[in-house]
Amino acid sequence: MADRKRTRAATSVDVARAAGVSQSVVSRAFSLAPGVSPATRERIQQAAAKLGYRHNQLARGLITRRSNLLALVAGALSNPLHLNLIQSLSRLAQARGHRVLLVTAPDEKDMDGAIDDVLAYMPVGIVAMAGTPGAAQVGECARLNLPLVLVGRDPGASLASSVCCDNEAAARRVAVALLAAGHRRFAFLSSREAETAFSMARERGFCATAVAAGCPAPVVVNGGSSYAGGYAAAGALLGCGSPPDAVFCAGDAIALGFMDAVRRDAGLLIPDRISVVGFDDMPMASWTSYELTTVRQRIEAMADAAIDLLLLEDANDWGRPTKRLVPGDLIIRRSARIALSSVEGTR
Repeated sequence: MADRKRTRAATSVDVARAAGVSQSVVSRAFSLAPGVSPATRERIQQAAAKLGYRHNQLARGLITRRSNLLALVAGALSNPLHLNLIQSLSRLAQARGHRVLLVTAPDEKDMDGAIDDVLAYMPVGIVAMAGTPGAAQVGECARLNLPLVLVGRDPGASLASSVCCDNEAAARRVAVALLAAGHRRFAFLSSREAETAFSMARERGFCATAVAAGCPAPVVVNGGSSYAGGYAAAGALLGCGSPPDAVFCAGDAIALGFMDAVRRDAGLLIPDRISVVGFDDMPMASWTSYELTTVRQRIEAMADAAIDLLLLEDANDWGRPTKRLVPGDLIIRRSARIALSSVEGTR
């Protein structure tokens, strides 16, 4: 078989010559950097297509020691909240000229390993949506002058910057609304791990508000962060001597499991006998079989704040870690005896 003669691959110099621009303009055009007009960008892309040129972004990253990749480290992709965050973050990042590298850490304990993995790609920044990275990973990002922002997570004692729902304030709002409707015996179904910061903030805000109003301290039961956990928690909670007349759950999945157990196993009517409130406003919360009253997180606002914070830190304005809190909205549906008038103007 005769050897085929390899044709020389087109370079950015060839594209620049064909498009009548400089090589730096070609580079900026393919990197989606500002300063290149739509007409010029289109002319460059047409020249590249004609020459069969492919821009090597990874090679550019090796030269500059920084790519235009924005790394998103997410948890289990079955979580609707994470999926919505990924969609919003990806759209906003791409609108600002960044490509998105998605890495999953289904087990929150894998967060540190996932961050170690993405560092090899020299991203411009990292958005973490699953768990809280350890001090070593946060310190390594700081050493590399690499912005790290936690999204949708209360960072607790972490030194990383963060954007999350104002969990404590939202939980206080839930308690106030339930108190205004006449509820006096409360329970809180927590997340899987007692030390989970967002669950602790929701528990703290809810319980403190109930106690301050003169009610007994709410009973706290582990809801397992899942439908099954909420279902199992119902048995333990309703089996006590004085069952609650209102239950606040750290997440919607917990609330849905709890509701099914209450109706199927205990035969109680919701909200006649017991009111149920969740958190997150996942798609199933609005289903007619649940119509769950819940706290809706402002995903778009959180994503926008995270990208802003990331670009601010990318400009080397590090200083102290920044924590931005985004209000949550109490969405009134049929699972709780709450009058809309009791929450109007409190968002």
